[in-house]
Amino acid sequence: MRLLPRSRMRVPALTAAGLAAGVLTASAGVLTAAPAQAAAIPSIVNLRSNVTSTVVQAGQVPSVDVALTTTAPAESVEVWVTGLTTLLLEEQKFRNLIFAPVNGERTEWRATLTDAQNFRLGVGTWNLGAGGVTYRDDNGAIRTRAQGFPTYNIQISGQTTLAASATPTSVAPGSRVTVSVSGSSVLRTGSAPLPDGSPLTLQAKTGGDWATVGNATTSGGRASTVVTPSATTEYRWTYAGAGNASAATSAGVTVRATGSTPTPTPTPTAPALSLSDGTLINLTSTGEVYVIAGGAPLYVSDFAAVGGFRSYTNVSQAEFDTLPKRPADGALVLSSSGEVFVFAGGAPIYLSSWDAIGGYRSDYTRVDNYALVNTAATGRLSHVSYHPVDGTVLRAGPNGQTYVVQGGVARPGAASGGTVIDPVAIARAGSGGQWNHLKAA
Repeated sequence: MRLLPRSRMRVPALTAAGLAAGVLTASAGVLTAAPAQAAAIPSIVNLRSNVTSTVVQAGQVPSVDVALTTTAPAESVEVWVTGLTTLLLEEQKFRNLIFAPVNGERTEWRATLTDAQNFRLGVGTWNLGAGGVTYRDDNGAIRTRAQGFPTYNIQISGQTTLAASATPTSVAPGSRVTVSVSGSSVLRTGSAPLPDGSPLTLQAKTGGDWATVGNATTSGGRASTVVTPSATTEYRWTYAGAGNASAATSAGVTVRATGSTPTPTPTPTAPALSLSDGTLINLTSTGEVYVIAGGAPLYVSDFAAVGGFRSYTNVSQAEFDTLPKRPADGALVLSSSGEVFVFAGGAPIYLSSWDAIGGYRSDYTRVDNYALVNTAATGRLSHVSYHPVDGTVLRAGPNGQTYVVQGGVARPGAASGGTVIDPVAIARAGSGGQWNHLKAA
């Protein structure tokens, strides 16, 4: 958890179809210019396109096929296209897209959104938000109807180019290297640097797969970060794409690390924390809240899960890292769902009766059930194992049979000690719900 109507609308003149500009009244999403005098007045439905986003290369003319259906035969159809983002000075923000019929009934229509006459389809977001039809009434007279649609956008993105570099490119192992990148995206004329604050990811490969090793944000189209390779490493930058710039990955740049390894400067370590069970802590680096249970921090998604808001202790990341990874064996917790569990091998084992472990105990800690059922290998939910780790010794009742866990299955085995658990948890292992923290044999 982090601490953390009836309206009026002006439609542009649909000149190509001879539609008159004016103030139209909206009702149920349809704008009408004048009362119709036909038994079947066509409406535009099922506006669609072959793509909703496309990436253009330098010098390429973008082109998107658009289709729509009219509910009755029409004489002509057009849609008003508006640019929603900043375009180049020579690029117009508006155009009428004229459609052509593709069936004899004149109810299926097609058009291509691309450059036309004095219009150039620029890189940006384009909205197809209103349109109109002409049709013949029962007397054969031409009528017009204007109409608005739910927002329908098409994104034209420019191809992004990332150029990576490293300084220096040959160092002793462990030495500092600055890995930089410059990024730009194509416009219809020229290109533009990636916007300030664009997030980039640095990846590294030393012979295996690519792995993320750093992040940076752009300023003036550039970004950099410092690495300390211990071996010869290839680096590359990736960008997920946003706004008018497409996703991209740079070519790799290799840094050779050879020679002797410099003696590292010792890093001061934070003193180990000792916090009592039930203490709430706020991890200041993320704003996440945890409750201490069995010595370890368990994530809290909502204060209500642990009895409501109360005071907490601020903890730095360095201090947080000194805490045990998972609760100690034998630690008792009361989940926000009202169930009691005893921890063994990092996993919560359901307790159906206090008698199963020798009688009632009051030393349990209230925890968020969300942290018990949504486990993960890393991050805030990594402090609970869904199943006990291999080699965990369990004892079915205070004087019962011992079991050794392998692959989540508790099998009978001779062993000393062991965490006392409810024998029913073994008998009903894998049967669903709270019993699934052990697998069926």
